[in-house]
Amino acid sequence: MTTSYHKNPPAYGASEQCEDKRAPPVSAKTNLDAESQQEGPGPRYIPYRVYAPDGAIPARKAPDPGNPFIGRIKATSVPPPHNVLSLKRALGKAEGLLDPSGCRTLIYRLHSATLPEDATARVSLLGPGLGETPETAVALVFHGDLSKLEYEARCSPSVEEAARTYTQQYVYYHLHTLSGEEPSARALDRSEPAIGRIDKMEIAPPNDVQSVKRCIARAEGKPIYKFGQMYGDPTDSEPCADDAPWADDAWDDAPGSTPTAALLLVRPERRAGLHNRPLRVLEAQCAARTAFWSSDLTWLAACQGDVMH
Repeated sequence: MTTSYHKNPPAYGASEQCEDKRAPPVSAKTNLDAESQQEGPGPRYIPYRVYAPDGAIPARKAPDPGNPFIGRIKATSVPPPHNVLSLKRALGKAEGLLDPSGCRTLIYRLHSATLPEDATARVSLLGPGLGETPETAVALVFHGDLSKLEYEARCSPSVEEAARTYTQQYVYYHLHTLSGEEPSARALDRSEPAIGRIDKMEIAPPNDVQSVKRCIARAEGKPIYKFGQMYGDPTDSEPCADDAPWADDAWDDAPGSTPTAALLLVRPERRAGLHNRPLRVLEAQCAARTAFWSSDLTWLAACQGDVMH
């Protein structure tokens, strides 16, 4: 058997063959062993980030302790068919957050994506395409709140202490009440105690105004800011819509990209009791009783998980 490691030996005369003192040719088995020891391409991994509605949470499968928000799984661990639903199930299992029906999560091709991938869309997992580098990691986004146990298992120590991202892009915000400024828990300048910042990668896709408000509320430890009004400019007469994108590709000019262009977030007035507290629907009643103050069952119908104001 001729191997690929050696060329055919030159022809020798009888006397030359007697004087040839080279080592005997390597056996075929030895050559096969040598081939098996050659380094081939390593396994392909799919990097990903995990998000709750109020921002990034550490990944259980993070290979770098210095950046706990980027996990990865082997591409071969995703069962066929290779579509978005299969990927969601595999990522959910890796994170210990099972989602067999794919109802709890959405997949965004990139953190900056504004629309989720369709569950039935095919994805390229074994070749170039989806999530090739940590910078292009896919985002697994839970569109409902995690349980207290699920959340605390990943966020202790706090997200702020564990975070060390590499984008160095921050979103600055200026906190207000209806009557003035309010100090920020993430203030950087003593002369501007109401201005804080969050890392851009902390914000959950789809990176709309509501996502930013939720992330700020978590960073400040004040859930009421989720229901505040956000302004991109102090001269604006109307607040930004919750589903409006808050930034585009021109990051240097985006609202919140610098302390002097900070987003303005005004929290609602807090009163004693439940006068203006939002209520979350834990269990929807039967169809005949889900509408409030009206015989029209489609008017103000409540579903499980809805927040009522």
